[in-house]
Amino acid sequence: MSFHQFEPDQSRLGDETIGAVIARVSEAHRLFDWDRGRHLLVNSTPSNVFRIGVNVGSHQNGSTFKQFPNDLIRNDTERSSKQRGIDRREQCRISQSRYRKRQKLLAMQLEESVKRLRKEVAYLKRVARPQLSCKQSPWAIVVEVYRHVEESLSLWRKVDFVDMVHDINLQTFLGECFSPDVTMGDISGVDALVEQLQHYAENFGDPKLQLHRIESMAPGVMKATGSLHVTVTELSLRKLFTAQGRLDTNSHTALCECLVNQRLCYSCTTTFLFDDCDRVERLEVSIDLVNPFFQVFCSLKDVTNTLLMCSKVT
Repeated sequence: MSFHQFEPDQSRLGDETIGAVIARVSEAHRLFDWDRGRHLLVNSTPSNVFRIGVNVGSHQNGSTFKQFPNDLIRNDTERSSKQRGIDRREQCRISQSRYRKRQKLLAMQLEESVKRLRKEVAYLKRVARPQLSCKQSPWAIVVEVYRHVEESLSLWRKVDFVDMVHDINLQTFLGECFSPDVTMGDISGVDALVEQLQHYAENFGDPKLQLHRIESMAPGVMKATGSLHVTVTELSLRKLFTAQGRLDTNSHTALCECLVNQRLCYSCTTTFLFDDCDRVERLEVSIDLVNPFFQVFCSLKDVTNTLLMCSKVT
């Protein structure tokens, strides 16, 4: 029995055979749809229209074609390019702003470090200085302290006044006659004492300090008695007393209103303790607050309430 009629045809299939089934296209016209996972066949004719053939599988008899105008694709490409440009410019602007902030913060940190190092150098110079006896006597030191404090209070209360010569003279005097670790209450160091004096000058109106008497209590202990004249201002009440916005009763507010613009005279006593080199190593200050307040309120109850409102007096 012959099966030659079932033998496969050995002839090659040409374009004329399969052309009707699948059209040949170049690789430049073949795309891949990543969203749908299949190939796209692109025919670029005519020139103003893209014809895209979708290979939908062998179970369909033909191909489906969609037409997209060139203008639509070109406009979409231009919009995408513009959006990418805007995003890049916005990112550059944000990066530049962050860079400027970091540079500003770094400059501030460096400035603070320089100030701290300068203070440390000045302190170390005072500590390493040979412990020579002070040339001035304790009596003269007390007088000079009151004189320098009076001048400083008069100058520092002027906000727009800067006298570098006076500050240098004050620092020189304190460095020669005071110990580097001089203390006054919780304050320690010459720089802290100067800052405290500036605090008084800024918070009170027209402060005046007068020296009345000096006594020698014991070897190395001097006692000075004087008076401090100040004018109570609104800034004084905000800084040294309870803020008016936080007062609980109207009576407290009335007490503060009575104190505004009052010229008060406080009796103050300062005790100077000297070390073996006749330098001041400790200051003890006592201020009488009762009598000035009593002259204003004429009532012990109001004086007591006022003292209770005080947050920082010395």
